[in-house]
Amino acid sequence: YSFQPNVDIVVTTPTHYDELSRKMGQETPMFRLVMAVSRPTLLKLARLPADYKVGLLCQSKRFADIMTAACDDYCSLDERPSVGFFEDEASFAEVVDNSDQLILPPNYLRFASSAQQKAVNDASFRDAPLVFEYGVERGSLIGLEERVGSILMSKIHPA
Repeated sequence: YSFQPNVDIVVTTPTHYDELSRKMGQETPMFRLVMAVSRPTLLKLARLPADYKVGLLCQSKRFADIMTAACDDYCSLDERPSVGFFEDEASFAEVVDNSDQLILPPNYLRFASSAQQKAVNDASFRDAPLVFEYGVERGSLIGLEERVGSILMSKIHPA
């Protein structure tokens, strides 16, 4: 089925684009934002020593996959990172207890219980936890600004 909202544009991520475009139909203008790992995060990943045991903590499997893929692409680790989830105490503890370097999502405090926050703060890692910054790519934002500007101009000066 197709839904026709009364909007000028629908903005979404690549993850949801196909599903939304099927539901919205061909007539609804859509803009797909490009998501990317921040440059500072990529540089930090590239500098991780190969012998480090890296642990990833996150809330969702999808974000775990994004973090793991970035490590695969930019790190030269001897072993793939281990993954733990905030909702799974066993995997969380395993990662915190056995990692030289921890990688956390930027909003991890929203998901981590106070006990988990304390465990991360009290653990002894070789380096401070790395915050994995992931967001809208700058070029994509510029494209969106241009598209919105066009829409506004067409409303102000209709053809």
